[in-house]
Amino acid sequence: MESYKQRLYKAIDYINSNLSQELSLDLIASAAAFSTYHFHRIFSATLGESLWNYTVRLRLEKAAQLLTSTNIISITQIALDTGFSSSSVFSRAFKNYFGISPSNWKKNKSKICKVGIPEIDYIEGRTRVLKIQERFVAYSASFKGYDDRSLKMAGKILFSWALKSNLLKEDSVILGIGFDNPEITKKSLCRYYVCLQVPEGTTGNDSIGFLTIPGGEYAVISFRGRKKELASVYNYLYGKWLPESSYLPGDSASYEIYKSDPNKSPDGTLDLDIYVPLKKF
Repeated sequence: MESYKQRLYKAIDYINSNLSQELSLDLIASAAAFSTYHFHRIFSATLGESLWNYTVRLRLEKAAQLLTSTNIISITQIALDTGFSSSSVFSRAFKNYFGISPSNWKKNKSKICKVGIPEIDYIEGRTRVLKIQERFVAYSASFKGYDDRSLKMAGKILFSWALKSNLLKEDSVILGIGFDNPEITKKSLCRYYVCLQVPEGTTGNDSIGFLTIPGGEYAVISFRGRKKELASVYNYLYGKWLPESSYLPGDSASYEIYKSDPNKSPDGTLDLDIYVPLKKF
């Protein structure tokens, strides 16, 4: 039987995957096998914000990212793609949340992203578009931002379970899913999953969640450098490469595959590949 925490993870993953669709309390609670009466209280107590606030915030933050990373689709289409009933409803909610209209956000943030892209030789021309198979992963979640202590605790929980379950091998694929852009989402609310690719059907304890990362086309770029430099690579991908490409950002989150353990690097160097999901316009 799944624990409360595992079912809560299911609800959160359901929301993440369906931001463009109807997300009523009944639908979300049903996806996680909760009664609607108890679910709302459990959700608010665990995440510190109501289900309604959480869902609207994620929709607005996804819209903000889309406004920055594509020149192909209109503001109205972005509103509909993020679950709003009309562009006027979206524009009011966006301005209430960010204090600026969607059109001004697009204009200003696009300039900021381009300014924030460094002149690093390995970035330009190194982005590949690859067809990637879906991945089934076990994960431990951090809902307290991207701070090192929280991420290390999530990793400790996941890898302790994986060792006991004989799932951590020399050739294991270790991933990280960063759902939020800290230039858009308040840093304390950024969500990160420390993941391990496992055989489909694997089960875990009450601290471990499971999800399938969709297959499809991805923009892939290798990165080796300091953690503080990683944001500039994402700025390049979302602020320059995507707007100039024939692709739109996919509906799932980007992820990273680690080639080495950053905790064992004496100077904190990261060595990883970044995968950004794509879809054709």
